Amino acid sequence: MSDAQNRKKPQRVQLACLPCRQAKLKCNRDTPACDQCVRRLREADCTYTERGLRYNAAKQKAEFMREKVDRLESFVNQLKSTAPTKHNTQIPSVEHSLAHATGKLRLTDTGGVHFVGPSHWESIIEDIAEVKAYFDLQGSPEYVVDDDSPPLQDSHIIAADIQFGTANIYRKEDLLALLPAKSVVDRLVATWFRSSDGLRLILHAPTFQVEYQQFWQAPAVVSPAWLALLVSVASVGAELLASNQHDANMGPLAEDLRRMTTHALILAEYVKPQPHVIESLMHHIKSLLVKSGDVTSELYVLLGNVSRLCTQGGYHRDPSHNPNISPLCAEMRRRIWDAVCAYDIKMCYQLGLVSVVNLLTQDTAPSSNYTDEDLLCDPIPPPRPLRDQTPMTWSVVYSKISHVLGDIIYCSHTPNNPDTAEVARLDADLQRVRDELPPQLRMRSLEESFLDAPELRAGRYGLEFVHLKALCVLYQRYLSLPGHTTERIRCVEAATALVEHQVVLLQATQDGGELSTSLPFVRAFIHDFNLAAMLLCSHANRQKTSATEDESDDDSTAVLPLILRVCRLWEQCGVNSIKARHALRAIQRFVEQRVVPPESRADRAHEHDALWQPTMANAEIRIPGSTPSGLHDVVNETHQEAIPDFPSFTGPSADQDMLFQELFGPGYFAQGGSTSDWS
Repeated sequence: MSDAQNRKKPQRVQLACLPCRQAKLKCNRDTPACDQCVRRLREADCTYTERGLRYNAAKQKAEFMREKVDRLESFVNQLKSTAPTKHNTQIPSVEHSLAHATGKLRLTDTGGVHFVGPSHWESIIEDIAEVKAYFDLQGSPEYVVDDDSPPLQDSHIIAADIQFGTANIYRKEDLLALLPAKSVVDRLVATWFRSSDGLRLILHAPTFQVEYQQFWQAPAVVSPAWLALLVSVASVGAELLASNQHDANMGPLAEDLRRMTTHALILAEYVKPQPHVIESLMHHIKSLLVKSGDVTSELYVLLGNVSRLCTQGGYHRDPSHNPNISPLCAEMRRRIWDAVCAYDIKMCYQLGLVSVVNLLTQDTAPSSNYTDEDLLCDPIPPPRPLRDQTPMTWSVVYSKISHVLGDIIYCSHTPNNPDTAEVARLDADLQRVRDELPPQLRMRSLEESFLDAPELRAGRYGLEFVHLKALCVLYQRYLSLPGHTTERIRCVEAATALVEHQVVLLQATQDGGELSTSLPFVRAFIHDFNLAAMLLCSHANRQKTSATEDESDDDSTAVLPLILRVCRLWEQCGVNSIKARHALRAIQRFVEQRVVPPESRADRAHEHDALWQPTMANAEIRIPGSTPSGLHDVVNETHQEAIPDFPSFTGPSADQDMLFQELFGPGYFAQGGSTSDWS
């Protein structure tokens, strides 16, 4: 018998119902009963084979999709027939100030378009020809090769993308085999839990410790989601050791652990609501932030997925809606939701985008001031008052002011002029949150709090910077609008105060300073300085070119020497973000042209490449002119220093303004920056 004869014919799928097939009737295959069975009053006997049911369902779905495609095609054809042509397109007339206030659309090298919102400092540089010229001359910081940028770490573990995976996803047994020795993991996990970073509080330390011990007793029974949590926590610990203690062995280990995290998350099918997934993704984002020092588009998209998974898991609804959720679990869910919202608002702000988490229909109560030990009590006691300082106190307060900042940023992106009533309401909300600060977190000078812990002192500055930054964003549109003197002064005063505070704070983080141990936390404020400095430079530039009578009482040129000093202090402290370093150089170039004598700039023009070398640490500044009475005492100290040793930027002068177009051009791509420490 030939192979063709031995080969069995494929079995036909029986599509008709059993009664119709037996009676050899034509069946229309309807459910729950076909037409033949309905006609013969035997609906109860009308049954199909399992394969027949699947086939019929698939066929019906295909027909439904075909009809849907036909409807969409018809709809598109209608749109094409009514769409305006190139010759009849009408663009609404929009005032220049209004169009400018709604953000910028920039062309990328690949022909795409990138949006930078009005709350970002890059939207302000359009007002400052010299700063814009520097960016045009130097090229996009997105593609700048910086000698200080950390080298990419290679890994022997296959890379996997959380969203799209890879052709070879490791099994749980493979990941367990790749896990470092327990003594190494112990050190990495302890490093993270001993840090002062607020994100660590989304994990209940006593519960994690119990689960951690159980894991090492029986690793094979661990779930992939908890394994992802473990390696993500370990990767953050390794990255902190690599960046803070300069341990060269920790960089490659952190990269391996990050790649293992992605494999474990994919293996866990992270898109399904389950414990430990959100926590793992947040720690994975944290590890990438510490490593890169920049907020990237990839991280922005990844965090967007986290917020979607949170809504899928119901984190935006308060756990009290389900009495079966334990009090411990309920409080941890509130902490997670607060952390995701705070990250989303801050990350979107640093990219010049708008966060939408505040627009969600949500009723999740804010986190309470509990210690981890409080949550182990049965029953859980009432929350501690905010005047009782706990590891959660700062995060609870920061979450409140962060939500107001999110509303302010959203308001700043609206495509119309500011509504005075809305601005007044947001200002009142901001002031209310500030008035509700507990006594130990209210702003006070370093001299008044020298006995307090460094973390507490730095935390006060962090909250004050958020408040001042929010005021800057809220009122920055009024800088370019005629009139509105009160609002314009509010913006200038907030930006000036932010710069003044940065002088004091950065000086305290110098080697051996009072806050030297808080330097990783302080580095998070570089973008706040960029925003304030850009606003003050823009205002000073506008005053110089078109001074009006109503702008005579808020002279911004007097604060330019202070900005120059802060730029030097940031160079000494170190800036991890390439984008932020690029902005600092542009700011310094602009200020130099106004406070440095022309002969000094000409003499030092050849030192442009050495601008940010350590030899600048001892440079002295002499500032001409007088200081207004409203500035900090540190400005008076700045006036007594000498200026000729400060190096100069090269580049086009203000006379070349007409050479620059409204946009940077196709070579510019705005990517945003971040810091190595988020709280």
